[in-house]
Amino acid sequence: MSKLVTSGYIAKLFKQADKNTIIRRPNLRRFAEQSGVEYYVHDTAWLINLDDFMSKINPQGEQVKCEMPLLRNKHDSLIRFNRTHKYAVDKHTIDRCTASDNVSKFLHGRIWIINYRELEKEIERRVEEGSEKKREKL
Repeated sequence: MSKLVTSGYIAKLFKQADKNTIIRRPNLRRFAEQSGVEYYVHDTAWLINLDDFMSKINPQGEQVKCEMPLLRNKHDSLIRFNRTHKYAVDKHTIDRCTASDNVSKFLHGRIWIINYRELEKEIERRVEEGSEKKREKL
């Protein structure tokens, strides 16, 4: 049996896990509509199949208990990364890492919504690979 919940309920789940989330009800509704998630439009609310929604938001099928994904746009990801790490990256690095299949993302209008934690891991992996190449040249 599918569990149908309102888009507001899902937005509250994201808000509880991450108080600075950019996820709002219109974003959830558009994502459900574009991703083929089962949903019903009621007079007062959108009812979205929670299990189907979560399987689309986590396409890589993470089975371990993990935190709710930190979903950010590219600009917010750049600012957050540069604030929290000892080395800074530019927007081109964010673009190249976002193009990787290792980072979950979806297009909302003209803005890419990115899983920040996956992006962070991808940037760190590429920085590590780059430093290893420099060591080999020496």
